[in-house]
Amino acid sequence: MSKITYTSEIKEQAFLFWYECRNDSKVVRMLKSAGYDITRTTVASWRERYDWQQRASNMDMKKQAAQDVSITFEESLFLDLQKQKDRYDAYFESLEAGEIDNQAMYVYNQILEKLLNLKNKVKPESKKQHGLDESSLEEIKRKILGIE
Repeated sequence: MSKITYTSEIKEQAFLFWYECRNDSKVVRMLKSAGYDITRTTVASWRERYDWQQRASNMDMKKQAAQDVSITFEESLFLDLQKQKDRYDAYFESLEAGEIDNQAMYVYNQILEKLLNLKNKVKPESKKQHGLDESSLEEIKRKILGIE
């Protein structure tokens, strides 16, 4: 029986399937559904020979680093906009009473809008319920107001 050689594309596809599930048997089923008849033993040998575990760890670290950079960029942008807002605050304080700078007000409002959008993206706050809940309201009606 001759040894079957597989293309690097098939091996790469097998790795990508393995990266998704980290299970040789599932990889074999995925490959079969993609039209390849490859055994679990072959997949296991590729996993060992090409050190898929290390490669997957490297990919995970790169994904995490990319997410960290994206968060860091947004936080950096937030801080830069905050500095710009502080400069406009100082500028508005320096204006004479009644003096208006419409262009500066427009830019200031744009900065505030961007700051709010970024704040929600970087640190989304949970929505808090304001006011009384129904049971508290009913208790106040009964005990304090005497309404049944």
